[in-house]
Amino acid sequence: MSNPRTKLISFMRGFFICPIIAFLLKNNLIKIFLKKEFSLNDFKKIKNKKYFHSILLYLLNLGLIKMKSKEKKKFKSTTLGKKIFLRAGSFLILHSYKPYINNLNETLFKNQVLNNKCDREENIIGSGSIHKKKFFPKAFKIIKKNEIGLIVDIGCGDGNFLKEANKKFKNIPILASDFSALAVKEAKNNLRNISCKKKFFTCDAFNVKKWSNEVKKIKIGNKKKILISLWFILHEISKGKPQNIITFFNNIKKYLPNAQILIGEIIKIPSDILSKNIDTSIMPEFLFFHQLSNQGVLKYSDYKKIQSKIPQKVDQEIKFDSVKHKNKTVPSAFIWSLSN
Repeated sequence: MSNPRTKLISFMRGFFICPIIAFLLKNNLIKIFLKKEFSLNDFKKIKNKKYFHSILLYLLNLGLIKMKSKEKKKFKSTTLGKKIFLRAGSFLILHSYKPYINNLNETLFKNQVLNNKCDREENIIGSGSIHKKKFFPKAFKIIKKNEIGLIVDIGCGDGNFLKEANKKFKNIPILASDFSALAVKEAKNNLRNISCKKKFFTCDAFNVKKWSNEVKKIKIGNKKKILISLWFILHEISKGKPQNIITFFNNIKKYLPNAQILIGEIIKIPSDILSKNIDTSIMPEFLFFHQLSNQGVLKYSDYKKIQSKIPQKVDQEIKFDSVKHKNKTVPSAFIWSLSN
C-alpha cells in the first residue's frame, strides 16, 4: 500500500505545476529548458525577471532543473525535467479545461454552464504536442508509403500529423479538415512552408458525404490510395453510442471505398482498474474532462464489437499505456490501421 502522504502531496502539487508547464509550452519557452544549459536572460520575452526567477527556483526545488553554475547563474534540466518538459502537451490539455473547474460555483449552485468552454487554442497546441511525440512515430511505421497518393487528416488540429507526414512522404498532396475554424487556421500556419499541394476547409467529421466530395476533387494515380487519418475524434463522433461509429465507417466505405484508414483513440477504463493505477496513469484526468465536455469515450470492449461490425478490416493494432489489475489488462489508447 502506498503512503497516503505521498498521494496528498502529489494532488496538491498539481495546482501549481500544471499551469506553469502549460504556460511554458503555450508560449514556446519549453525549448529553452531543453537546451544544454540556460540562464534567466535566455527568456527574452519575460519582462518580470524577479517573478520568473521564483518559478525557476520552484522547478529547482522539485528536481526538474539543477544549478549548472552558481557564479554564472546557469541552469540545466535534469533527466526527470526533460521527460516532463517533453510531455508538456498533457499539462496544456488539462489546463485548457480550466474554465470547467473555475466555474464550479456557478455550474453546481446556479446551473450556469455558459462559461464552461475549453480553451481551444491551448487544446490544439497541447494535443498536437502529445500526438507528435507519442503516437505519430508508431503510426508512420505501419503506413505503406508506396501505395499512398493523398493524405487526408480529418480533425487535423494544428496540422502536426500532416507536417510530420510531409517529412516522411515528400510531395504527396495533403488535405486538412477540422470542425474548428481556429484549428484549420493553426494548421495553415503550421504547414505554410511545405511545398506539396495543400487544401484546407472546415467540416464536421461525421458528415462524410461533405468532406469526401472535397477529397474526390484532388486527382491521384489509378493505383494509389487515399490515406485518411482520424486522430482522437471518434469519441466526439460516438456521443457515447457505438452505432454512430459503425455508421461513420459504413459511410467512408460508401463514399471512399479504396481508402486506407489510420485512427488513434483513447479508452474508457473501468474505475476499479483506474483506482489501482493512479500513480502511473493520467487517464482519470483525461476521462474527467471528456465527461465534463460531453464527449463519448467508449470502452475497449465496445471497439472490439465495432471492429466486427464495420466493413473495414483491422490490419494492425498498436496499444498504448496498458493498465493492469488482477487478471485484466486494458490499453489507455490504441492505433488501428484499417483497409477497405
